[in-house]
Amino acid sequence: MTENRKWSVKCGSVTVWIRLQRPTKDNLNYRCYTLDYTENGRRMRPSFGTLKDAKKEAKTVAQRLSRGDIGNVVLNGNTRLEYSRAVESLAPLNVSLDVAAADYAKATQLLNGKGSLLDAARYYAVTHGADMCPIGTRLLVDDLLRTREANHASERHVDDLRSRLGRFADAFQCDIHLIRPAQVQDFLSSLKLSPRTVNNFRMAISNLFAHARLRNHVPKDFDPLKDMPRAKEVDGVVEIYSPDELVALLTNARSEMIPYMTIAAFAGLRQAELSRLDWEEIKDDHIVILGGKTKTGRHRHAPLLPNLAAWLEKHRKASGPVVPFKNVTNQLCKLLRQSEVQSKHNGLRHAFGSHRLASLKDPAKVAYEMGNTTAMVFKHYRKVVTELESLRWFSIYPDAEGKPTLLIQNQIEAAPVPVAA
Repeated sequence: MTENRKWSVKCGSVTVWIRLQRPTKDNLNYRCYTLDYTENGRRMRPSFGTLKDAKKEAKTVAQRLSRGDIGNVVLNGNTRLEYSRAVESLAPLNVSLDVAAADYAKATQLLNGKGSLLDAARYYAVTHGADMCPIGTRLLVDDLLRTREANHASERHVDDLRSRLGRFADAFQCDIHLIRPAQVQDFLSSLKLSPRTVNNFRMAISNLFAHARLRNHVPKDFDPLKDMPRAKEVDGVVEIYSPDELVALLTNARSEMIPYMTIAAFAGLRQAELSRLDWEEIKDDHIVILGGKTKTGRHRHAPLLPNLAAWLEKHRKASGPVVPFKNVTNQLCKLLRQSEVQSKHNGLRHAFGSHRLASLKDPAKVAYEMGNTTAMVFKHYRKVVTELESLRWFSIYPDAEGKPTLLIQNQIEAAPVPVAA
């Protein structure tokens, strides 16, 4: 019967071999049991006189090696190269390989297939960069307003930003860099306003994000609005007051409202421009609208047509506000109810644009007078009224008692309005 000459003792993935040594010529009865394993990079071959003692030691060695002590593992070939590279990469960071491996495993699990650990690290580095200074949304809004005022932005523009961004700051009481695209989209949807008004809010928010990037409060590529489409604006029918409706309004208007009503109807100024207009800016043949009081921030002149000059004659002052009301909208609403005329958004300004274009047939000139673009004038006011209707509109004069009356005359082709310097 052949004698067994090799045994193995296992513990986990570690195997320690026991080998029976051959007898020597001098001693044919010699028996020696030698363990064969590698530890600390060295081959170990301790011998024992009995198989029992050899197995006992083999078990102790196998348990010790199976604990995973890196010093007890022998790496060969590619495995040894990979280990060396890993240790070399971690050396400058003073991080052990086992800690790095554990962190990598946890981070990869958290990402759940939504990107690599390197992608996540890059994003974190950008959003929490050393140069970035986090700031609350409300504080950023205040900083933007101060900056615009210091840069002499128009009062209207600053007021518009204050109103719109104030609502935005109320909705986002957090640091600006934490705001996400879906949250901005939900905010705009919650406004439940017209598409054009929503887009105006979007523009104000875009200004805020641009200011945050400039001030290093967010990463340079931070723009939650980047892939968000603008609200689709559908061109609606421009609503204007008819000559008869204007007559009814002027008939019932109190004396203090006459300058506002007639300048809006016969010169086309915006309500905000009118609210800031001073009597000294109304000249003999034109009205000066200073850049700081306009929507566009540009200086321009508006026409002072003969019928408008007649309406203003009894109300003129050397200086002072043309509109004495803090809230002229409330006064206008009262007048509309009293006159039984339906309210029309920007109806007086739109009526001026429509009738002026019908009489001059020059979109560029009308655009200049109104502080608008030629394309906008052509788009909104073309084919709205006839030339005859425009003749009636600009023929509304005050009678001796200051009541409106139609005085048809060829005053439509007035002298050209002087161009603002």
